[in-house]
Amino acid sequence: PIKNYYLACISRGCPYTCTYCSLSYEGKEIENLGGKRFRERSVKNVIDELLYMKKRYNYDWIDFRNSVFSSSEKWTIEFCELYKKKIGLPFRIFSHPQLITDASTKALKEANCFAIQIGLESYDEYVRCEILNRKYDNEEVHKACEILERNKACYSLDYILGLPGQIEDELERAAEFFCNLKYCYRISPFMIQYLPKLDIIKHGIRYNMIDEEEVTRIEQGYHGNYMANGSLTKEQIKSFNAYRILFRTMGFVPPIIRKLLYKSRIFKVGRYLPANLFLSLLDLYIIMRDIDARSYLKNYIWWIRKRFNSKHPAYFRYGKLYKNYKDNVYKNKKAA
Repeated sequence: PIKNYYLACISRGCPYTCTYCSLSYEGKEIENLGGKRFRERSVKNVIDELLYMKKRYNYDWIDFRNSVFSSSEKWTIEFCELYKKKIGLPFRIFSHPQLITDASTKALKEANCFAIQIGLESYDEYVRCEILNRKYDNEEVHKACEILERNKACYSLDYILGLPGQIEDELERAAEFFCNLKYCYRISPFMIQYLPKLDIIKHGIRYNMIDEEEVTRIEQGYHGNYMANGSLTKEQIKSFNAYRILFRTMGFVPPIIRKLLYKSRIFKVGRYLPANLFLSLLDLYIIMRDIDARSYLKNYIWWIRKRFNSKHPAYFRYGKLYKNYKDNVYKNKKAA
């Protein structure tokens, strides 16, 4: 329910063209039709919406679900100044290393932004620039994290495992970098997921990660979920489990413990652990600790209750009844 938290969008599209993201394909299609690949609302327009919905639903916090919160430092600062006066509730945003500035970070923190989720995706510059089309070097990554650390702003980093061209040396260097990030409260490793018509597919074929048969399956909708195992085989997943567990664990422990886990090499046993069980236990801890995870759990519980409420449109038997109705219509047409 919206009273738990409000999902808001300040723009449509994305200013970046990452090879693995569906927004890149959608952006091309929009441009082919003569439109703009990225459109941003005015500060006043967004604030007016938030005020109206706050009055109507009295939500607890706001989750801005854009791929990046804003591509403009000026827009961000102007928004934060007005938001602080008119709304004032906690909120979370998504951002990009190249958009992190000292001025915008200070403005966000003062406006009650409790988390900034940043897509790092790969610590290897070649993979990031040439495979993912994210054109920035590690110096820019370090600078962004230094700004966040200096301002004591809580942030998280997203990372993709199983990328074409990714080798263990990259993951080692990434782990070493993560060891010193005091205010990085979560490192989220996701498995690569190949989506239809995206440029990442040609890189997957070139590095023998997928073949033409798998591409056909992907285009038919038979692709994995990046929140689970993505587009990787069981053997490939097993080879990444040690880093998958290490990266997730690093978000819960102080830098000194991170260094111990990494330098002692004890994390290597993660390859042989029941990864799904271990990650589920970490998820439980996240739920107890983080406001966003607790809200998601509340929503799941609310939704499950509605599924068993015969007066609610989501009642689970309605789906079965509709399926039976469709099957009968199909049979009658076939018989006729």
